Amino acid sequence: MQDQEKIITATNLTNCDKEPIHIIGHIQPHGALVVIDMKSYAIVNYSENLSSFLQTKNLSSFRYLNDLFPDDFIIQLKKELEANKTLSTYTFEKGKENFLLIPHVSDDKVIIDVEKQKDKLPSFTFQQQLNNILSQIEKTTSLKETSQISTQLIKNIYGYNRVMLYRFDKDWNGEVIAETKDENLETWLGLRYPASDIPKPAREIFLKQGVRIISDVYYKPSPILSLDNSNLQTSINLTNSELRGVSPIHIEYLKNMKVNASLTTSIIVNGKLWGLITCHHYKAKTVDYFQRQSCKFLTQVFANQINLLDTKKYVSSSKQLETLRKKLMLQMQSVSKFKEALLNYQPNLKDFIDCGGVALIRKNKINVLGGTPLKKEIETLIREHLAKQKKSIYFTESLSSHFASAEAYTKTASGILAISLDANFKDFIIWFRPEIITTIEWGGNPEKNGYVKDGVTYLHPRKSFEKWSEKVAGSSKVWENSEIEAATKLQENINTVLVKKQKEKIKLLNNKLKRVNKELETFSYSVSHDLRAPLRGIDGYARILKEHLNLEKDDYSSHALETIISSSKKMDILIDDILSYSKIGRQDIRRIPVDLNAVVFEIINSSNLKINYPQTQIKAEKNLPKVFADSRMVTQVCANLITNAIKYSQNQKEPFVEIGYKEESKAYFVKDNGIGIDEKYIDKIFNVFTRLASADYEGSGIGLAIVKKSIDLHEGKIWVETKLNEGTTFFFNFGNA
Repeated sequence: MQDQEKIITATNLTNCDKEPIHIIGHIQPHGALVVIDMKSYAIVNYSENLSSFLQTKNLSSFRYLNDLFPDDFIIQLKKELEANKTLSTYTFEKGKENFLLIPHVSDDKVIIDVEKQKDKLPSFTFQQQLNNILSQIEKTTSLKETSQISTQLIKNIYGYNRVMLYRFDKDWNGEVIAETKDENLETWLGLRYPASDIPKPAREIFLKQGVRIISDVYYKPSPILSLDNSNLQTSINLTNSELRGVSPIHIEYLKNMKVNASLTTSIIVNGKLWGLITCHHYKAKTVDYFQRQSCKFLTQVFANQINLLDTKKYVSSSKQLETLRKKLMLQMQSVSKFKEALLNYQPNLKDFIDCGGVALIRKNKINVLGGTPLKKEIETLIREHLAKQKKSIYFTESLSSHFASAEAYTKTASGILAISLDANFKDFIIWFRPEIITTIEWGGNPEKNGYVKDGVTYLHPRKSFEKWSEKVAGSSKVWENSEIEAATKLQENINTVLVKKQKEKIKLLNNKLKRVNKELETFSYSVSHDLRAPLRGIDGYARILKEHLNLEKDDYSSHALETIISSSKKMDILIDDILSYSKIGRQDIRRIPVDLNAVVFEIINSSNLKINYPQTQIKAEKNLPKVFADSRMVTQVCANLITNAIKYSQNQKEPFVEIGYKEESKAYFVKDNGIGIDEKYIDKIFNVFTRLASADYEGSGIGLAIVKKSIDLHEGKIWVETKLNEGTTFFFNFGNA
């Protein structure tokens, strides 16, 4: 038989958290183990001590499960496997002893732990004990009281020398928060133990298995063998085995503590490993399977009580915070200035959450209340840390461990709780909590020790567990869940109030805009009526003068009259364009199917091309897709683009205009080979009164502005491709409708 140290390869410091303790390859000898194939029920592996434990000879001749165990067990096992049920235990008698079979599924195999079964406690007595335990735990009103009673009950029932309740912190360090022990033992109450004492693989198994026994740290391991006894089996997953062997590191750890046996149960709250109840004994001690399950049940009762106490605390805190939040809401709704509502009245933001100080940052202004960092430091904190997190709510008890610059103000702001008030992460409310310097009492120096062999440092558990003190700074009081949720609700409330106030401002602006539009309509009428009347008079009398006066010999007067008539015509066109532009958007869009072919034909036909532009060739694509848009605006867009194309290409040798549709870009286009547009003016062509062409080309500079506004109202797009002196192509659509 090989001893434990030879079976398990030593674990070094670099892979301690990856130690494969679930495939350790051996079991503790207070039981035996059989592994069968789930389909054939053939035995594939067994523990070396199986024959002696069951007092069975000729084990090598056994091949199937019914060679070892009663048929009733096999029938029960098959039924439960076929129904995909949790596998049940089975008790059978052999010789003068009772044996308990504890099966469970592991990958494609069934592992069967075999233990000796002691006499059961009479069910009536057990029920009385259980009722008494439940009653005592349910009467507790605090975590301290619940924890202490739980350790007392477990010690009384199971008789271990020391029972401790061990709670994990966020970094998986543990603290003994309750203890019941023999009088002669030194207390470990209040001591802390580093996360390395219970590494990640062990914590993961505790979460899955729930209860773990080590009957004797000086046990002789029983290796798991293959059926032909040819080799050790270290690939079998023993996570849920009751007999799984113990890591040599943990064995040495317990030996250094002078502990001979242990029983550990997991405290699981809301699906997470909250802590452990650990029992130590200073002699070898075995507790049978059903006693261990009872201990597991008691621990679950304790976990439920913790959850209940936490819930009561959470509800009480939430009610207080809810009252304060509602008062802050009323202040925000009744006080016009946001800052005053949150900082100048009672309650204020500092009263809302337990803190040393608070900062309100909005529109690049910082307002503080209570103990906070300097405003420059707050600016840096937001710019270099909070804004980069891109979180609507952010909290930490140790800001300096995430943001090095915060070391300068740990006294006032070791912890922060921040809520964002805008999508750009510039506006915040930040609550600050000061540093709390605490002294932690460790159960021995928490630093890992090791020894070097062949260039590798191997883990060497601590030998001393005497109290070791350490001062811890740079951290604040922990932010409670109720506080975080209250801050989140306040954030929602503030955003609601801000949106409401913004809506009120928009409503006022809309009303103002309506008045302005009404005035614009009045002005438009004035332009169309009051200005046009004298304009017609000027034009009419200028024409009369031209016809009745003999101006053949007076070139100056003749030119002056022509200028008056021409200017009147231009002004009339300008008035028409201004009115057209002002009307767009003041009327509802009425989308209907519009035949672009008919629209284009009408525009071309009304242009009198043969008379006005005899050299211009126009190519209009047939079967242009219909568009679902406002008919009047579609006509305006097409008319402006087509007449512009004709106008600005008329002086070319072979003026050419093309109208069509591009399927790949889902856009109509109007193309010409005219004067083109200088690229540096592309961004300006859609502005009102923008004219980039020379005076040789008539126009008011409003046409393209009308086009852009009409397309924008349809949520469509318009863009241009152009080259100076070579031509221009306008692409456009009227949105997805």
